[in-house]
Amino acid sequence: MAIAERARQLMQMAGLPLTHPAEPSLREAPAATHELPLPFDAATWLRSNNVSGIAGVQRRVNATTLAATWLAQTRIFATLTLRRSFSVQRYGEAESRALAIAERAVHLPLKCDAAAALVK
Repeated sequence: MAIAERARQLMQMAGLPLTHPAEPSLREAPAATHELPLPFDAATWLRSNNVSGIAGVQRRVNATTLAATWLAQTRIFATLTLRRSFSVQRYGEAESRALAIAERAVHLPLKCDAAAALVK
């Protein structure tokens, strides 16, 4: 229908009809399909404001008590987010960060399993 309308418009034009050189090949080309990334891929993207270097792992400082924690966080569904924090005072800076990274590694397969269950 759109092709017929375009042909009608070209016939009504005065002078030489100017079309883009690639127009015929684009009309005959199959429609492009784009694969959507899995939710797991989005969970591993590193945001520009991430200072830990690991997606889903961040250092938080409580505004009132100034207690620092490393937090592992993964959104499974829109209504379900897994979070676990590790105190810097209890474990130390390096160990609490390592524990948060390990916890994040535990969360990611759960996200994949949940996404696979939705597809079935």
